Amino acid sequence: MIRFLAIALLVFSLASVAHAQSQKEDEYVVIPSNIVLLTLASPPGCPVQFENARLLMSVQEKSYAFSYDVRNISSKPIAQWQPMFWSSMGTGGTLSSDKLSQGSSKILLPAEVLHHSSQRLIPLTADLIKQLDLDKYRGGMVALVINSVSFADGTHYEAPSFVTAVRSYFEQLATNLNRLENISRDGPRSPR
Repeated sequence: MIRFLAIALLVFSLASVAHAQSQKEDEYVVIPSNIVLLTLASPPGCPVQFENARLLMSVQEKSYAFSYDVRNISSKPIAQWQPMFWSSMGTGGTLSSDKLSQGSSKILLPAEVLHHSSQRLIPLTADLIKQLDLDKYRGGMVALVINSVSFADGTHYEAPSFVTAVRSYFEQLATNLNRLENISRDGPRSPR
């Protein structure tokens, strides 16, 4: 009986350790602007603005994330906003919607600032630059954009033509950069 309990305790302990390791929080590094330039593209009349924005990369997943403060610069309380990003590397799209649910207030009041970041940051070292292969992104650019805003009174703000213009710009930029990369790799073609 004691032997059975000891084995059961060992199995339970190993399962707990394995579960804890699988739940380990991703670690992120801040990508400096001399590697990838983060720009903030704000549509005219946008009721929120990004502040203190930083481009992050997951050490485990090698995927982008963002840390930023968002300020309500309108005169109305905001219930939700939808951020997007586009990159010169040909990636981008809608980020998870930012709903206000923490704290007693479920709205972002005029002039109020909310910090958005749940990532665990670690210092960027030379070894991590190599491990994450950040040099291949050197000279890249990422734009963080507000796609839409929902106010507490049920009205909405959107600037679809602005968002489309930013997306088109970055899609064309990625295409042009790919062409340049192919030319430099393959050499110039001779005329026929």
